Amino acid sequence: MKLIKNKFLIIFFFSIIISILFYDFSLFYSKIFSYNNNKPLSKNLVVLTGGTNRIKQTLGILSSKNNNDFNLLISGAGRGFSKKTVLQLSKKNNITIEKINCCITIDKKSTDTYSNAIQTKVWIQKLKLESISLLTSNYHMPRSLMIFTTLINDVKIIPYVLNDKTDNKYIDLDVLIIEYFKFKIAKIRVIIFEKKF
Repeated sequence: MKLIKNKFLIIFFFSIIISILFYDFSLFYSKIFSYNNNKPLSKNLVVLTGGTNRIKQTLGILSSKNNNDFNLLISGAGRGFSKKTVLQLSKKNNITIEKINCCITIDKKSTDTYSNAIQTKVWIQKLKLESISLLTSNYHMPRSLMIFTTLINDVKIIPYVLNDKTDNKYIDLDVLIIEYFKFKIAKIRVIIFEKKF
């Protein structure tokens, strides 16, 4: 009888944990699709590399700007990435070499979202910016926004989601699960960071 009771308690305990995880994951999933890009973009853009076509999509957004009144930080670009690469990607867009040279900064130091935020903070301080638009994939936005608002709390950060796929509502399950656990780890790291300051 005691053995049966113990098994019941174990099953009950794990059922509670699974239910909490499922509920928490559903909240995370809902958050991913809560960004609707209805706020006006800042003239200061930060695009986080890593997802498919994020840079191309950002350059497409910039092509609609008829003047040089913008700043763009491409954060986390690979070693081989340069302004020449940007020019090649801009062939279909109305972005001249003059615009690229005056207004686009390429960050090659960043290797993760935390270092993206740190390098962005340096860039913000250098240009004395008051607001930025943060551009990344929808599944990456909750973690990115949490980290950025923790490390950069003296400027306005406007989220703007980019689509890795044609259908913005379709995301591979493995990508979602990995990003969910990355988000939870980042949240713990943020709590520890906030306790230090």
